[in-house]
Amino acid sequence: MVGKQVLLGAAIALVLVGANGVAASAGSGVAQIAGIGALDVDQETCDRGVTEIFSPIVMTGDLNGCWYTDSFTGTSHPSGTYQETGTETFIGCLADGTTCGTFGTTYRFEAKFAPDGSEIFGRCQHPIVSGSGTEGFEGVSGRVDFKDDVDAGVFRYRGHLKGVAGSTSSAAASARTDAVSSGC
Repeated sequence: MVGKQVLLGAAIALVLVGANGVAASAGSGVAQIAGIGALDVDQETCDRGVTEIFSPIVMTGDLNGCWYTDSFTGTSHPSGTYQETGTETFIGCLADGTTCGTFGTTYRFEAKFAPDGSEIFGRCQHPIVSGSGTEGFEGVSGRVDFKDDVDAGVFRYRGHLKGVAGSTSSAAASARTDAVSSGC
């Protein structure tokens, strides 16, 4: 009997996490996400064909695509702290390729810099703007949080997406994935 309960529990866990590793709460439509972002300084991967405010970020993990800063305002303080707010756009897909599109965020970034200008730490919160999602991300809400890994030079992210719609056909998902990949 205990063996059957363990197998049942494992089967339920597999269904909740899914084949792509994006954890979802049963019946909630909430996907827990995590991964790494890295600057695309030369815009070799993320090129929208415009001059970007900051280098775009190539997202890997549960989100695959490009993260762009659209606007910002920042303030430096004599203590070395820095605060910034602005707007951003994600263009891409969930890791399994079934949900692709775009969504916008507002963000708040806080960091501390050494006197030589090197970053000591940084973090930011990105609430998704209501109504900003397109295609598979239409109607999405939630938040993505970044924490700068100063030593590795990457941004570790985690968060949740609520109301993520999956595509109805693998051919459509593949076509959107190819289009997003070539566009960002």
